[in-house]
This record gives sequence, C-alpha cells and structure tokens, in this order.
Amino acid sequence: MGNSSKAKLSLLTALFTLGLLLPVTAQDMATCTVRSRQNVNRRMGPGTGFGVVGVLLGGQNTAINGQATGDDGLVWWQLADGSWVRSDTVDERGNCENLPVVSLSLLETPFTPTASPTTATLEATEEADSSALYHTGDEVVVYGQNMVFLIYSEPSTSASVAEATISGVSLVIVGGPQIVDGETWWQVRSPSGLEGWVLETIDGQTALLLPGTSSPPAELGLRVGEEAIVAGQGKVLLIYAEPRTDASVVEATVSGVTLTITDGPEVVEGVVWWQVRSPSGTEGWTPETIDGEPAILSPRAVLAINTPTPVPTAVVLVTVSATVDTARLNVRRGPGPEYDEVRQLSRGQAITIIGRNDDGSWVQLDSADQQWVNAQYVIINGNVSTLPVTFTEVGDWGPPGEPTGAKARATTTLRLRGGPGTNYRQLENPDILKPGSVVDIVGQSVDGIWYQVNVNNRSAWIRAEGVTLTGSTNASIPVTSP
Repeated sequence: MGNSSKAKLSLLTALFTLGLLLPVTAQDMATCTVRSRQNVNRRMGPGTGFGVVGVLLGGQNTAINGQATGDDGLVWWQLADGSWVRSDTVDERGNCENLPVVSLSLLETPFTPTASPTTATLEATEEADSSALYHTGDEVVVYGQNMVFLIYSEPSTSASVAEATISGVSLVIVGGPQIVDGETWWQVRSPSGLEGWVLETIDGQTALLLPGTSSPPAELGLRVGEEAIVAGQGKVLLIYAEPRTDASVVEATVSGVTLTITDGPEVVEGVVWWQVRSPSGTEGWTPETIDGEPAILSPRAVLAINTPTPVPTAVVLVTVSATVDTARLNVRRGPGPEYDEVRQLSRGQAITIIGRNDDGSWVQLDSADQQWVNAQYVIINGNVSTLPVTFTEVGDWGPPGEPTGAKARATTTLRLRGGPGTNYRQLENPDILKPGSVVDIVGQSVDGIWYQVNVNNRSAWIRAEGVTLTGSTNASIPVTSP
C-alpha cells in the first residue's frame, strides 16, 4: 500500500475515532428516533445495574445519539440527554444501527440493589394488622398525573433507586409496613418483577391508592375515628342502612349536627360513602357529597371555609441562563453534597436556573423535580441574586404556649417542626412525636392543618391529620404563628 493510501486510511481511522467521542450533531441525531411502547425506565448507563434517572412515557418519541451492548447482551440506546433505554422496550426509526458505540469505560460504575434493608436505621417495625392502610397481596395504584414515583432498594430516601415508575402504574404490596425516621414504608413488586420500598405518603398525600378509590384523603378531608359535621343550613341529611340511596333510612339528621365516622370510604357507582354514628348512637351510611355539594365536612374543612382566604399576589418567574464550566458536574436532589446524585452534566452544556439557596452557593435547575448544582462550577449569565430563594429551612423551638384544654394524641409518628409547614426544619432532641404520645395544644395554623403543641416545656408544630383530639371538647384553639 502506498504512502498516500496509508495516509488516507490513517485519516479515516482518526476521524472515526474522533466521531465516537465528539457530540453527535442535530442532523446525525435526527437519523434515529425511538418510540417507547410503554413507560420505560431511563438509566444512567446501559444496564439494569445503573441507577434510574427518570421515565420515558409510553408513546413518547425521542432522539438517540449512541448505543452500547450491556452485560445482559442486549443493545441499549443512549438518549440525547445522556440517559439510556433498552432496545427491546422501544421501536426504532431511521439509521439506528450505524450510531456510534459509546465506550463503557466512560460510564459510571453500576450499583447493585439490595433486596432487603441493611443500612437503614429502623425506629420501629410494625406488624400489618387490621388498622394498616394496606396488607400483603394488595394491588395498589400510584396516585397522581404524570408524576415520577421512585422505588428504593431499602426503606430510605438515601438508598439507591432500584426503579422509577409513574402515576397510574399498578404495584403489589409484598411486605411492610416499616417505620423509618418517622416515615411509613411498604415493600412492593413492580410490573417488571422488581421488588423495592416506597413511601406511604409524600408531602402529606397518600401516594398509593387501593382499587375502587379515585383520590387519596385530602388534608382537610374525612377520616375514620374523627368527627364530621353535617354541612349546609337548615338541610336534612338521611342516614342509610347501606351505602346506596335505595336502602332503608335509619335516621334523619340536620345541618350542624356532629357525627362520628366509623368506617369508609366506599365508592358505589361513583358516589363516595362514609359510615357514621349519630349522637343517638345509630350507625349507617351517608354520601360525602349530594348534588355536587358537601354533605358532611371535617371540622378542619369547616374552619378553612370560615377563614378568609388571603388574596394572592402576582409572582413573576425569574430565570437565568448558565453554562457548565467543568468536565462533569453532579446534579443533586438538594443544595449540598449530602443530597443524592441524579445525573451529570458536561462542560459547555446550557442550563436554565430558576432558584437558589440562601447564600446563592447552589442553584436550582428548571426541571420537573428538585435538581441542584454547585454555583461555582457554572458560568451564570446574569445576577444570581435576582433569583428567588427556592430552598430554605427555617424555624426553631418556641417558648411554651398557654394550654387551651385541648390535647393531641399522636396516631402515627409525627415530625416536630419549627413552624406550620414542611418548609420549616425538623427539630431535634426530640425530633419526632411517637404514636400514643399526648401533648397540650396551644394553637393552630390558619388553615387548621397544623397544631402548635407544648413538648418538654417548649413549643413545636405537628400535622393535625396525625392526631386525635382529647381533653376538653369545648376548647377554643387560637390561630398562632411561630
């Protein structure tokens, strides 16, 4: 072979090698797209041993810019955002076979999920009983709309993510409940056969629904064991022997009467029913709403209805563009290295920033979930101080308040916070109120969702939905603030 031919061959080899490492252009990416057949996990690398970073929704089209063969012997496609999907879960279009092969040596080492809790510190393990929300063998549905729902390898949010699914997907309860750091966890099996742990509630809302229910209990909603007030003015409410209007009427009551909820809810032909006990001791069923109007309300809902609603002020969304200024930048769940890593960004990658922490050392990315990066590793095109503070934990123990005569008995493990909201930090020594604990109520938030209580000669805040009221039944609980 002549020198000219050798030179041409060397040039072609160099160009091909360079093509494996350089970003694929938009024109090249357009030559291959995939469409997911169902909800598919997007992973950090080509294999189920890599962490889940999100979900490719069923029917979604996306561009592909690389490929690799995983340890399972299957081809995996690299999406434009750097995540990976397995080839047998999507349909390809275009010239996909000729996409560049990504070197596995450039990828993060995969993790190995563990099937049972080994590192999480359990405060208590509760046996499933008749009072548990779910039981082994129950099929549950992930609640919400287009929300990503993470399944962890252990009952802890600091554990590795074994799989990510989305709202509407059915899971099977295979174990639990376990209480870890005040949170209730259930072991579930996903449609893929993978088993892991999920939270019972997220941000105070039930995350999993049993068949036949359409929504979780609202924060101001009705709950078994609590009181309900007949709504309206001068209205008659019928109590039926069974949860249907063609059943016999066992009693008639009127607006303002207080009932006790003893069972429910049951959904019959689209109507939500609750079993109640009247002041006379009669038990029967009543619908939650009649003709679109509430028939019975929780005391908290009555308080919220009677409390003037503040007029919201207009909020202007401020965003700032930025560019990654390091070879690889970790994206984390919160503003600090102690938070879990969710993905990585590359040098030169453009990002949009929507918020910051108190001192501006970390900035929040424009994404559907919490994603943060260290501000010193990005070039910010603007003034970071103009961004709103989107992460802050404030609040501390307060002085003891004047007891009202009302007391709260914890029905579940409750976090003690420095104020009426999850934006207030969890206090310490103690950090929780254990089930069965009884404390004096000294105040409540304006919406009735939080109680201010005395604990060890100090005051803190707990969620009202996690207690039953005892003590004086005629106590007046004032609206207080931290």
